[in-house]
Amino acid sequence: MIFEEFNPNIHNSRQVAELVFDVDMRVFRRIFRSKEDAINAIEKKLLAKYEYDLKNPDYDSKFNFYVIYHKDIPSKLLGIVLISKGENFNFLDDALFYFKKLKLMQAFGLTLVKFVDKRTLSHINEDDYYLAEIATKTSERCQGIGKSIMQHIIEEAKEQGFKRVVLDVDLKNNKAFKLYESMGFKIFDKKSFKLGRVEKDTYSMEYVFPSNNV
Repeated sequence: MIFEEFNPNIHNSRQVAELVFDVDMRVFRRIFRSKEDAINAIEKKLLAKYEYDLKNPDYDSKFNFYVIYHKDIPSKLLGIVLISKGENFNFLDDALFYFKKLKLMQAFGLTLVKFVDKRTLSHINEDDYYLAEIATKTSERCQGIGKSIMQHIIEEAKEQGFKRVVLDVDLKNNKAFKLYESMGFKIFDKKSFKLGRVEKDTYSMEYVFPSNNV
């Protein structure tokens, strides 16, 4: 597998946006009028963020958004992962970016999604390797791809000296929960949020490296 930072000149931005939608499908469906509207907003955000990073090369972000594909078949998209190295997302900065770069309703919808995230996702410490978003393509699931991706991430985090890998999983995503649990992740928190039709319940899970348990 190849992990490569998102580049719309190389990767299919539409397919990538569809995977981001899958990460938080229930929330996106409740906030946007349709799946199509949500995916369009996500794609516009990805493209705007890419352009911003190109124009601001000195901007040092600890967030990295990777597209994962088959090493022998570059066109075969396997998944995506957004990794934060010891940094919590800034709700206000993200909201301002959306309203500056996107159409009004797209910005409003993505800001609501981020608002829900702020209340249901883990707080990150400086020595945490956090998986803010992770998804595998539907056609590639149940083939060991997810496990291979997680193994790669755990190895990378350990090599870089982080104390633990952290992620959040929807309580209704039992398959993902079972996978993380089988790989040694443990629940350390549970969060719930409900506002009108929008609701989200998550387990915060951590993989603490053995050397840090001594």
